[in-house]
Amino acid sequence: MVENYLAKAGAQIIRTGFDTYQAQFRALTRRAKSRFENRDGHGMRRDAAERLDIYGHFVTEVETRMRGLLGEGLGHKRTWEAMKDLYSGWITDREDGELAETFFNSITRRLFTTAGVNPDIEFVKTAYEKRATNGRATLCHVYERPPAPYDLALSILTTYAFAAPYQDLGRDAHLVGAAIESHWQAGRISFQHVE
Repeated sequence: MVENYLAKAGAQIIRTGFDTYQAQFRALTRRAKSRFENRDGHGMRRDAAERLDIYGHFVTEVETRMRGLLGEGLGHKRTWEAMKDLYSGWITDREDGELAETFFNSITRRLFTTAGVNPDIEFVKTAYEKRATNGRATLCHVYERPPAPYDLALSILTTYAFAAPYQDLGRDAHLVGAAIESHWQAGRISFQHVE
């Protein structure tokens, strides 16, 4: 009975830590557009540094809370197996489910000295399933490569427009298109057919 309580409480701590991390990361990311539009270079650099540090901050915070919750029972693998099962059920329909799994793994990696991978207490590649988005926004926008890189660049620049207008949209599309073409010709980027 105590094991069930600890598993549920532990899974909830990790879930709350991940949700809080995601909320703060998204808030930082949403500021990027206005920082760019307002030419706030100092703010952009501060936000970029904070985005790099925020994941480790939340992993450390959750690790500390888990040590406090589990105490001497920290290494009981049955508790962690139950925690993983509960947590897995909570994140099944999330579009960021793979990242949520990675967050869970980051906690186990801090608390266990596993050689290799322990699929009983960690999520592994084979556990990933296609996540349903339930009509939520997609995580990326897929562009088919048009005949001219200029057209691709123009489409991207107009799809993700800023409040501050482009000085010369056509010129900027040509510059970006030329860079895309150069990187593609040099083999540094590739285009895939997506069905």
